[in-house]
Amino acid sequence: MRWFILFLLIFLSVPKFASAENGIYVYGNLNSRQHAYDAAIGYQFNNYIAGETRWIDEGKQAATTNVNRILNLDIVGTIPLPAKFSIFGFVGLSDTECIAGMGGFNGKNFGGGISYALNPRWSLRAEITRLNTIQTDINKMELFTYGSAGVSFKF
Repeated sequence: MRWFILFLLIFLSVPKFASAENGIYVYGNLNSRQHAYDAAIGYQFNNYIAGETRWIDEGKQAATTNVNRILNLDIVGTIPLPAKFSIFGFVGLSDTECIAGMGGFNGKNFGGGISYALNPRWSLRAEITRLNTIQTDINKMELFTYGSAGVSFKF
């Protein structure tokens, strides 16, 4: 948890850059895992850098992975492409809540994806996420990789 507090303090202390692309955004994705989804809120500092926090719910998949919910704090890098497309990559920290009696995990995550702007506020997105979590109770590493697709709205 102390990593999240440190990361959040760094995230909030980053200066605001002058750009028309600055602002808060939210998105929601449906994941390739059965009945799993995620939602996020982020801040776009300029055309290339954002910070976000994402909540992932494993849904019915929790019964097979022992993971119930995941909270991520990420730094996101974006490269705008022609024709309203952009690619992005992210890296960050994860805090995982397991099903009852299993403890919790802390770890790292990374991934990337592509986005298509429908208009200045709405965009479609698809991504691949890799979660590397370490269970602190018995020092066991768990790896999750999943794809997701969804929609994003910029305020």
